[in-house]
Amino acid sequence: MSEKQMTRTAQREKVMQAIYQLLFDIDNNIDYDATLIINQVFNLKEFDDVPNYAKHLYVLALDNFDEIKKLISDNLVSWDYSRVNSILKAILFVAISEGNYVKDAPRNVVINEAIKLAKSYGSKDDYKFINSILDKVLIK
Repeated sequence: MSEKQMTRTAQREKVMQAIYQLLFDIDNNIDYDATLIINQVFNLKEFDDVPNYAKHLYVLALDNFDEIKKLISDNLVSWDYSRVNSILKAILFVAISEGNYVKDAPRNVVINEAIKLAKSYGSKDDYKFINSILDKVLIK
């Protein structure tokens, strides 16, 4: 599928899957290659072939990893970052990267896209958690 055929929604989902794999590897002390992960998720051999928007989003998430993790951690109420489901973390990483660093999608679109991912990949009420965190951390 060429970049022109792949929607931003689909690209966000693929980036979320790549970040999920990366978080899994980090949590389990597995050596990882961030480029290889995104290439595998998109089923491509070369990083240059990853759609530009997805590539940009992924790189920003990695470049700002510690800052995003801190934003999430600092906005958890009576909860610890290590207890948050990795899928939810991956969704938050994508949304925060897009909302606070890419800054070309309206805030409500970023939140709505993250909620859709949470409804597709998370448990019944996980979208409420996503909405709550993003409402606090996304730049207004």
